[in-house]
Parts: sequence; C-alpha cells; structure tokens
Amino acid sequence: MTEHDTRSGLEPWARLAAEGSRLQTLYQQGRLDEVLAAVTEHHATMATLADASDTDNDTGTGTGAAWAVRESILDLGVVAAHDLGRWPEALELNAAIRQSRENRSAAEVERAVTWFNDYGPLLRLGRVREARELLYKCRAAFGRAEDVTMMGHTLSALADADAHLGHLERAVAQETNALQIKYRGSDPEAIAVSHYNLANYLQVSQESRAVWAHRLAAAIIRYQTESPRLTTSLRSIGRLVGQQAETSAPLSFNDVCLLVDGLPEVRFAELFATLPDRADSGQAAVDEIMRLTADVRNSAIQESVAAWEPIISALVAAQQPDAGEVAALLDDALTELGKQHAWQELVVVLRQIQAGPEDDSSRAVDSLDPVSAAIARRARAALAGDLIVDSTAWRVLTEET
Repeated sequence: MTEHDTRSGLEPWARLAAEGSRLQTLYQQGRLDEVLAAVTEHHATMATLADASDTDNDTGTGTGAAWAVRESILDLGVVAAHDLGRWPEALELNAAIRQSRENRSAAEVERAVTWFNDYGPLLRLGRVREARELLYKCRAAFGRAEDVTMMGHTLSALADADAHLGHLERAVAQETNALQIKYRGSDPEAIAVSHYNLANYLQVSQESRAVWAHRLAAAIIRYQTESPRLTTSLRSIGRLVGQQAETSAPLSFNDVCLLVDGLPEVRFAELFATLPDRADSGQAAVDEIMRLTADVRNSAIQESVAAWEPIISALVAAQQPDAGEVAALLDDALTELGKQHAWQELVVVLRQIQAGPEDDSSRAVDSLDPVSAAIARRARAALAGDLIVDSTAWRVLTEET
C-alpha cells in the first residue's frame, strides 16, 4: 500500500491547513464577510472529520495536529464575527472551540481563554449578568494559573460588565485592581487600556484632576509607543477640553505621575522611563499630545459638519412653501439621530433652531460639545441666510429611509 493510500484520511486536514493560511490573508485584507462565510462552511466539514483524524497527532504534511488546524480556523471565524458585530455567530464558533479543547483535555488556563472570548458577544447581546458570571469563572482559573496577563484582562472586562449594570463604584474598584495587576506585567498597551477605562468610570463621579491624570497617562504611553489607539485617547482628551479655545492640559507630566502613582502598585513614572523616547521628556510628550488633540478635534469637527450637511440642507428646504415632504423626512431623520446618545443634545438644539428666532437657542448651542456646536452654528447661519448650503443635499435622506 502506498503512503498516499495510508494517509488519505488525513489529506482533508492538510487541505484545511492550507485553507487556514488563505483565510488569514483574506482577513488581513479586510474581507471579513468572505472569511466568516468560509469558516462557517468549514466548521460543518470539520465536524465530520474530527473523530477520524484526531487519532493522529499530525496531519502528515508538517501542518500540525488536526485539532490545531480546526481551532485555528474557528478562531479566525470568531475574530471576523467580532469585527463584523455578528455576536450570535461569534458565540457559536467559539462554542466549537470550547468543545474541541474539552475533547482534547486542554489545560484549564487554555480553556479559560476560550471562556473569556464569550464575554464581549454576551455583553453586546444584553446578557450582562451571564457575561459577569463567566468572567468570575475565568478570574478563578487565571488566578490558579498565576496568569497575570489574562487576570488583568479579566478584571478590566469585569469592570466593563459592572459599568453596564450601573455599578460604577464596583467598576472603578475592578479597573483599579486590573491596573495594579497589569503593572506587574510588561505590556504598555494593556496598562494604557486600564488608565483609559478608569478615566471613563471616574468621569461620572470623581473630580476632574483624576480623570485628566488617567487620560493623559494612557495618551502618553500610546504616544511614546506609537500605538494605533492614540487617536482614541486624543479624542477623549478633546472632549475634556470642551469649548476651550486653547487645548492646554491642566496637569503637568509631574502632576500626572504624582496622581497616578498615588495608587498602590502603580509605577507610571518608572514605566515611562522604559518606553521608547519618541518625546525626549514627559512634559514634551504632554505638550505634543495637546497639540495633536487640537488637530484631531478640528478634523473631527470638519468631518462631522460635512456628514450633517443633508440635515442642514433639509432644515433650509423645510422653510420653503409646500415643503411637507422635506419636513417629514427631516423629522424622521432627527428622531432617529436623537436615539444615539452622542447626538441627543444636538438634535434638541436643532429643533429649537428650526422653531425660529422666538426660541432663543444661543445658550443651548454654547453648552454643546465642540463638534455638535459647530454643526448647530452652521445650521443657524444657513437658516439666517448668512451662508449657502447645497439645496439638494437633503435628497440623500430619501435614500436612507
């Protein structure tokens, strides 16, 4: 009997291993729908092959064990489903990974990582308490394994779950604990995540200096390491700056160190000394972050104003005689936008502006965030005839309904 005949039962796994490499390339190209569709199809195929092939430790082609091929492909599907926001599919594929790891008696810490991957989809499907119970199970497993990295991630996830449940004090405590544990490790981005999250939770109930300190700590780490998440930090700082004409930080680098390092086990000043020296000093990093914040804020304002041009066009068109269709489209569009937290206050002000001069909206406009205020001022100027907008831009609204 030839070797080809002997190992023919393993050939499908060799082909699947090659397919896994192809799907990885597709994922890197951003072709997420194709990846997820292919993984879903292969999931069904692999289920029929699992029992026969797992008796061998290798596919016979140097590609590794069948379980490794199976779990690698399924994991890519989970990531693609996450990126697409297709949470039920993410849970389904991750369940198959969990079962695979159970079948091969994987170590508890490896199985716990798979449990952890269900937390995001569960949270976004509104199954918050279920997600929280799962995370406590993960925390126990990672604690037994003394896995500092995953323990930090799990505590951050628990803080997220608590925040969703409205337990902000508990969220602050969980994220503080996560931050302390992450400082025992060596991942600057993970530490930045906890500084950023902690600022989010503190912003609701604490004085602004602590919020600024953690916002800046996260941004400084991300600036020095050239993290792709720096823009997220800059936008959050821009929201703190608000309507101020000058984007200057109320804290110096030394202030940040004193406030942040006041937490037990947190050593921000020591961490900064180990980071790449993109800025030659901590204060230089703060100054550059604030300059970049102004740039990002101005760019965000321009992009948002352009995106709202159809609404502004509709506001102008709705003032004309026999504009019932436009007025109805405008009302529907504003109602939908008002359901989004970020635009709720702007929608209220735009309706005030639409009502006319007798409804003084000046004070309301001044209280908006910079982006919303710029949109509202442009709308008011357009209605007053002080600037001309595209009179047909509102027609886009007919395509969106």
